[in-house]
Amino acid sequence: TWLQQQKNTQKLYWSDRNDGFEIVAVGSADAIQGRGPINYQEIFEYIEDRVSEDNPLLRYYGGFRFSDDQTSEEWQDFGSYQFFVPRLEIYRIKDKFTVALNLAVKDINEENVQKFLKEIEAIDFHPTAQEFNLPKFHSREDLPNQESWEKLFQNVVQGIQNEEYQKVVLARRSMFTFTEPIDSINLITNLKKQTPYCFHFCIQPNSNTAFVGASPERLFKRDETAIETEAIAGTKPRGGSEQEDKDNQIALLKSTKDSSEHQFVVQSIENTLGDLCKKFQKDDSFSLLKLKGGHHLITRFQGKLTKSCTDHQILDRLHPTPAVAGTPSQAAIEKICQSEPFDRGWYAGPMGYIGYGATEFVVGIRSGLVKDNTLSLYAGAGIVSQSTSEEEWNEIENKIGCFVKILDKRP
Repeated sequence: TWLQQQKNTQKLYWSDRNDGFEIVAVGSADAIQGRGPINYQEIFEYIEDRVSEDNPLLRYYGGFRFSDDQTSEEWQDFGSYQFFVPRLEIYRIKDKFTVALNLAVKDINEENVQKFLKEIEAIDFHPTAQEFNLPKFHSREDLPNQESWEKLFQNVVQGIQNEEYQKVVLARRSMFTFTEPIDSINLITNLKKQTPYCFHFCIQPNSNTAFVGASPERLFKRDETAIETEAIAGTKPRGGSEQEDKDNQIALLKSTKDSSEHQFVVQSIENTLGDLCKKFQKDDSFSLLKLKGGHHLITRFQGKLTKSCTDHQILDRLHPTPAVAGTPSQAAIEKICQSEPFDRGWYAGPMGYIGYGATEFVVGIRSGLVKDNTLSLYAGAGIVSQSTSEEEWNEIENKIGCFVKILDKRP
């Protein structure tokens, strides 16, 4: 509610999936952003030079594109990457709230301090209740549509049969148009109610553009030299009744197609952590992750990083996982770029924060791009040799279901 009523056009919302950490923020005290090829090392070194143990909760928030290909017009406001320290932030750790105004040392002079004080005085802290209603829905367009999806699917399967790759994650963009502009903070508020036990984020660089999501998947979390990551792949929808829901759970656990798809991700993470960690351990076998939007197979990993390991090395090795690209990675990405008739932008890219002692990234899935009065939803499905076109189409429809339920509540 506080964030929605602020007049500042640059806004941030982030919360972890256990609801132990939550932040709302406006403005920017420092930022790094760019277009074109992404150099993880340069970006992380810039940020690491500016954070310190004196203020461990000072963090740069932001994200990266899924891949290095050219940025399309609808994603121009985000570029290839951007990270920023908020000017004003209110964050909560469990039950403790903190308000912070962030200033770069270079900006501390009499003129700027007076300007910043006026900004604070202008901020509305009155807890006004808000009605969180989205505007009226007008139309929907799927890209690709179901007929084109069938052709793309068959083309990908042909590549699997030709042993060009073993798995490709093919995505779809569903664009919803409304009669009026969409309030992104309104949207993330409604989305959070529909999607418990997810990471929630909204990055709004200006008043008419935002990237919003409820991701179930952590890419990695580093706390000093401890690292946590996970493999999430293999999906079945929730059932309409208790019995149907149990049947779907059993079907997922017994599915050779889903376990094969999941194993590609597990093997990739094992190989990565084997190079980056002194030691690591994982679950003995996959288990069920039960979310409101569906059931997933999950395997969790924990490890102890080598002293020389850096965040940029971890990100470079882990992203993209076979859960959002395929395997082998490079061949799958090339097929995605050739096949998908839209720009993924930040969809399925790393989203998160970089701090002094801790860094965390999630996979930017279950997400959407707000542009004025349009909302483009993105979701993908992993295609392996046992896949069927109709099942994968329906899986994508299920993955955007939580967003669609919100839209169905429109006035």
